[in-house]
Amino acid sequence: MGEPSDIAAGVRYLAGPEASWVTGQSLAIEGGNELRAAADQGQLVEQIFGKEVWDKVLNGEDPGLL
Repeated sequence: MGEPSDIAAGVRYLAGPEASWVTGQSLAIEGGNELRAAADQGQLVEQIFGKEVWDKVLNGEDPGLL
């Protein structure tokens, strides 16, 4: 898990004079999740919404939550 100071360093950079020539950029401060598969959140989703809903999602069905 990241810490607030990890984000603060990026914000400080963008707000400071070092970034005076930086324009139109997206700065991803996310610990490398773009480089590897994101963590599997299936178990958490199942705990929140229930096994039946999660099984529908895995099968490509509409879970009917809306």
